[in-house]
Amino acid sequence: MGGYYLTIPKGTSLEQRGTIKFLTSRIASAETVTIRTADNSQALFTPASASFTNLPITGTLTLDGEEPLSNNSFITLQRKNGTRVGDLDIQSVEGNIATYKLTLRPEYDFTMDEDLIVYYTVPNTSVVYQLTTTFSYLVSHEIGESVPLITLKKQ
Repeated sequence: MGGYYLTIPKGTSLEQRGTIKFLTSRIASAETVTIRTADNSQALFTPASASFTNLPITGTLTLDGEEPLSNNSFITLQRKNGTRVGDLDIQSVEGNIATYKLTLRPEYDFTMDEDLIVYYTVPNTSVVYQLTTTFSYLVSHEIGESVPLITLKKQ
């Protein structure tokens, strides 16, 4: 998990209270927020942390070809330059339809509309399947619902 640090300015009175509003443009599965004093002392308050976790992004996918998927299939979510920003962890496979949970890597920033590639290489071959999509599409369903079936095309 990545994290953000908010620092309370030196000299802040013990009687002062306020609301901290968080706004981020980062996309991640989870984050940790830590609040502490500027000089790491406990003069104003005891430092505190809170972790925030989004509901998992789940869905189903299939291959547009003959190769089978398995619970061990390694499928990634990448930028066009090949940087892996997430993994589709296969939860189960029935026939040639796999159910997955998307896990994002918090160290990479990307936007909702940036082109991302779902990428799969069949083990022990050079056969590649992929689909270009956006994160916006992957989260366009209702909260708690699965992403509609996506089909990876043989390249």
